[in-house]
Amino acid sequence: MSFRLVVRHLAEADIAEAFDWYESQQEGLGNRFLEAVDDLFETIEQQPFIYSIRYRDIRWAFAVPFPYKAIYYVEQESIVVIGVIHGSRHSRIWKHRLR
Repeated sequence: MSFRLVVRHLAEADIAEAFDWYESQQEGLGNRFLEAVDDLFETIEQQPFIYSIRYRDIRWAFAVPFPYKAIYYVEQESIVVIGVIHGSRHSRIWKHRLR
């Protein structure tokens, strides 16, 4: 089965914010972060069920080696990414983004 990856606007904003922060720390580090996120999205798209359910139908996976996790759920033929946040952030940051 083929799945379509949908990255919500707030998740895109999360990625842009993290990119800016990493790039301000070291030139080129933001691009390495984006590559890690792209690699993670590719893995999720190919094998969306490889990561365990963490809350209701929500799964998450880390963009190694960065401490950011993609938070997503699978519905019908889509994978919906609702956030890409730092792993230490409290769950209330993304729970309000659910449906």
